[in-house]
Amino acid sequence: MTHTLTPSLFDVDGRLIESYNRVSLATDQVKENIGLPTGTDILSNIAVASIEEFLVLQASNINEGETASWSLARIGQAVKVESVYIDAPNADNFVFQVFSGDTKVFSFPLNRTQTPYDFPENPLSSDLLIKVKAKADIKLLQIVLKPAVILETYETDEVAQYYPGREESEL
Repeated sequence: MTHTLTPSLFDVDGRLIESYNRVSLATDQVKENIGLPTGTDILSNIAVASIEEFLVLQASNINEGETASWSLARIGQAVKVESVYIDAPNADNFVFQVFSGDTKVFSFPLNRTQTPYDFPENPLSSDLLIKVKAKADIKLLQIVLKPAVILETYETDEVAQYYPGREESEL
């Protein structure tokens, strides 16, 4: 039996809820009790169960000194970096960078012995760019992201006082 989850929609009184389907784990007795056929796979909807979702940025065969980059605009929403994994037997480190346009927001080196590296709880907006620069050849690199929602960004009170009457999000 397979336990593969497939994305689906669940209709609750006209409200669509994203959910997952899988082959039901119900016994034949339970299926029989509710009038379903036995001996056959029946898809069931996992409507309210929380399933973690991830996005993976991946690059292969990055040569020493080369940079791999991903625009988060392709994703279209804020994300949180969960971890970075590198499979490079000879690599001693690489540089993880985040850019806003041409401006480097942050940059730090990571040793391959530190991967998978757990990142702090800091969502990245979709207008940023992630770059990884190889310090040695990298066979496989994976950056695991988790979808996130940034509800609001507030500027300091000092900045807000110079723009009276404007919403924080407009600053």
